[in-house]
Amino acid sequence: MDPRVGIDVGRELGAHGYDEKPWFLEAWREVEAFLEGFRPALVVLESGADCLGGDPLARLLLTPASLRHALARLCALADRYAGSRLLAFGAGYDKTNLTAGWCAVVESLLGISGSTSR
Repeated sequence: MDPRVGIDVGRELGAHGYDEKPWFLEAWREVEAFLEGFRPALVVLESGADCLGGDPLARLLLTPASLRHALARLCALADRYAGSRLLAFGAGYDKTNLTAGWCAVVESLLGISGSTSR
């Protein structure tokens, strides 16, 4: 079995959560550099809406624009290395965030400019 299978590029966030600037862009550069070196055959995005500000359980403060940015970059990597194979799924606890988050994901997949950014 390939030892790289199942690698998680997770990041410890601490008890207070983070907003998306500058943490998100810094973390995203690390994820993208990892994927560029790994050259995945399939890209899987777990895009839970619980990362958005206002979620009752998470303490993250990302916006739908963050999800849109990540998905656009992941689509480019999937096109380059994985024959455009990208699997995206997720959930969330706050109905407003879930709607905004998944609208951002679908808009990004369809190439639509963000109508749900906050």
